[in-house]
Amino acid sequence: MEDTSASPQVDRSNAVEAKQAPASDAERFREALKRLRVSKGLTQHQLGKLAFLSRPLVNQIEKGARDPTPEAAEALDKALNARGALVELALAVRAELPYFNLPQGPHRFVGREDVMDTISALMEPANALVCVTGEPGVGKSAVALRWANAARDRGALVLFSNLRGYSSDVPAHPEEILEELLLGLSVTPDRIPSTEHTRKSLFQRLLAQREVVHQRIYVVLDNARDSQQVLSVLPGASNAAFLVTSRNQMKRLVVQTSAERIMLESLDRATSKRLTASLIGTERVDSEPAAVDRLVDLCAHLPLALSIAAERIHAHPTKTIEQHVNDLQAAARLLDRLEVADDDTTGVRPAFNWSYAALPDNPARLFRLLGIHPGPRFSVQAATALLGSSEEETLASLDELIQVHLVQPAASPSQGQRSFTLHDLLYAYAAEESASERWSEDTAAARSRLVQWYVHTANAASWQITPGRAHHVRLPPPADGVSPRAFADFGAAFRWCVEELSNITAIATSAVQHGLVDEAWQIAVEMYDFLIHYRPWQAWISLYETALRAADASEDAWQIAVAANHLAEAYRRSGQLERARQLYARAITEAERLGPNECLGYSLTGLGECELESRKYDSAVRLMRQALVVQTQGGSSVAQAYTHLQLGSAYREQGIEESALDHGRLAFDILVGDDDSHGIGTAAVPLARTLLRFGHYDEALTYCDVGLREFRRCEDYGGEADALGARGLVLVYLGRREEGLATIAQAVEMLSSVDTHLAGRLESEVADLTGLL
Repeated sequence: MEDTSASPQVDRSNAVEAKQAPASDAERFREALKRLRVSKGLTQHQLGKLAFLSRPLVNQIEKGARDPTPEAAEALDKALNARGALVELALAVRAELPYFNLPQGPHRFVGREDVMDTISALMEPANALVCVTGEPGVGKSAVALRWANAARDRGALVLFSNLRGYSSDVPAHPEEILEELLLGLSVTPDRIPSTEHTRKSLFQRLLAQREVVHQRIYVVLDNARDSQQVLSVLPGASNAAFLVTSRNQMKRLVVQTSAERIMLESLDRATSKRLTASLIGTERVDSEPAAVDRLVDLCAHLPLALSIAAERIHAHPTKTIEQHVNDLQAAARLLDRLEVADDDTTGVRPAFNWSYAALPDNPARLFRLLGIHPGPRFSVQAATALLGSSEEETLASLDELIQVHLVQPAASPSQGQRSFTLHDLLYAYAAEESASERWSEDTAAARSRLVQWYVHTANAASWQITPGRAHHVRLPPPADGVSPRAFADFGAAFRWCVEELSNITAIATSAVQHGLVDEAWQIAVEMYDFLIHYRPWQAWISLYETALRAADASEDAWQIAVAANHLAEAYRRSGQLERARQLYARAITEAERLGPNECLGYSLTGLGECELESRKYDSAVRLMRQALVVQTQGGSSVAQAYTHLQLGSAYREQGIEESALDHGRLAFDILVGDDDSHGIGTAAVPLARTLLRFGHYDEALTYCDVGLREFRRCEDYGGEADALGARGLVLVYLGRREEGLATIAQAVEMLSSVDTHLAGRLESEVADLTGLL
C-alpha cells in the first residue's frame, strides 16, 4: 500500500461518485441480453422463437429469476448474433472462482484531485494506456486503486494484477499476469490456456466479446518492473483501457505505444499537513505548526511515510507532536549511518524504523517474520505458521499491523480465506530485519514452520484431488505450531492450489536456498496431481526445476529420478520432446540404481511416449514393453494401467488390432476396479480412438461418453475437451456429419485455450477425414 490517505471532503464527483454495489456477472448478463434484444427490435416472445426457447424462460432469465444454462445462453447468443459474448457471460454467472478481485482503495486519501481528474480524462478512450510513475512511497498504487475502485462503483468491469516488479526477486511472469486477468473475466481455472500465447489470444477474444455487449473495461497493472513486462501482456487491439503504475519511467512503452505518462510527485506542504491532520486531528496540527513542518520534511512529503508516522503520533496522544518528531529525528540520524546510496527505502526508512520499534512484541515479531514469506500475498494460516501460535493471536497481531499501516488486507477469494499483502518497501524492510543475526534462530525456526505448513497442506490437497491413488503418503506430524489446512472436497483443495500456486513455487525456491531441500522436493511432489489437472506449463516447469535442484543437493537417487520424471512429463505434454527425452533418460539412470520401481516404469513409458509422438512406433513398443515388465514387478495398479494404456496406443499406430484393444481394455478395467475417475477418463478416450481406428464405431462412442462423464466428474476441462474431440470424430464416421463437425469445432476451441499440443493433434485428425466430408 503506497498512499493510505483519504478524507471524505476531498472526493471529486468526476473521480469518485456515490458508492453502489459493483455489477455482478448475473446483472451484466441480464443487462447485455436486454440491450441486445431491444437493439434488434425483438420482444421476448420473438426472441424465444428465434432461440427455440419459451417466452416465460426468456422472461425469467432476463429478470434474473433463473440463471442461464450453457445451452440457453448459446441459443440466445446465436439468435442475437452476440459472437459468443452471452456464452462467456453465462459461464461467468455459473462459475465459482478463486479470483482475488480489485483490492480496496486506501481508507484515507487526501489531495491528488488534479491527478485523479487527469487520469479520468486520459482513460476515456476505449483503448487508452496511461502510466503513473514516481519514486517509491509516493502513492502510485493508492492513486490507481482509488481511481479504479471509483470506476468499478460506476459499473465498469475492472481487472487487476500486481506485477510484483519491485516486491520480490521474482516479478510476475506474463503467464501469471494473464491468468489473473482471465480469472477476472470469470474464466474458470480449468479453461485457462497453458501457454502465454494462447492465454493472450483468449484474453483478446474475451475483451472483444465484452465490446459486443458495450461493457466498459479497465485493466490495472500495478507495480510494473519495466516496459517489457507490460508489453508482453498488452493485447494487439482491445476495447480495454490500461492503467499502469511503476517506479520505472517506462520510456520504451511510451515510445512504442504512445502511452500517456503521469509523473507523480511527492505531496506539497499543504497537502502533507492535511493528510497529517486527517490522522491525528486538525486541532493538534494547528497547535504545533512548526513541529508538523518538521514532521512532513522528515517524511520527505511521501504519503506512505507520513501515514505510518502520523498513525504512531495518534496512538500516543500524551506526548506532543514535537516530542514525537524529536524521537523520529533521532531514529533518522541513526539510520543515516546505515543507508546506502541506491537504497529505495531512503525516504521512508526512518518512519518504518520508528513505527516498528514502537510495536508490542508479538506484532513486531510477526512483521519481521513476514519478510520470510516470499510470495505476493499471504493467508492468516501461513502467518500463523510463521508465528507458531494460534490463529486468534495471529489475527490480533495482524489487526494491529493494519492499524499502523504496516500490513494491508488483500481482497479475499471466493472461499473467504483472509489474505494480506505488504507494500514492497515494507517487505524489503521486514526481510532485512528478519535477516539480522540477533533473530537468526527465530527466523530459521519460523521458515521451517512455514515450509512445513505448505508441505502438509499441499499433501492434504493432493489426497482430495486424486483420493484413490496409491502414491499418496501419510506424512509424519508437523512441528509444534504448524496447523495445516484440511479440505472437505476436491473443489476446495483445487481452489487452494490455484490460489497458492505462485506462492508455492516461491516457497520451494526459498526452501532450497536455505537448505530445506527435502521439503522443497516434497512440496513439488505433493502438487503433481494438481499440475496434471491444471496444466500450468510454466509454473509446473519452474516448480520442478527447483525440485530437481533440491534432489541434486540431497544426492538422493529416488528424489532425482522422481523430479526428473515429473519435469520431463511437463516438457513432453507441452510439446518440448527433446528436453523431455534428456530428463527421462536421467530419471531412468537414477531409478535403475534402485531395482524395479514405479518411477523407472513411468520414465521408460514416458520415453516411449516421446518415440510414439515422433512416429517411431517400433522403438515406442520396445520401451513400453520394457516398462510393463518393471511395473509388474514394482509398480502400483495405476502405474501398470498407464503403461498398458500407452502400449495399446502404440500398437494402434502399428495397426495391430488385437494387441491394441487388449492393452487398452486391460488399462480401463484396472482403473474401473480402482474407482479412479481421472484414470478412467484417461483410459477411456485412447481406447475409444483405438476402437474407432478398427471400425468399432458404436463401442467407440460409448467409451467417449464414459470419458466425458469421468472428466467432468473430476473437473478436468482439458480431458473433457479431448473426449469431446474423439466423440466428434466417431460421430462423423457414424454418418452424423454435422453433429460431429460441430462437436469437433467445440473441442478444438476448448483445447486451444488449454492444451495447444492436443488441439494440434485433433486438427490433424480432422484433416484426415477429407474422404468422409
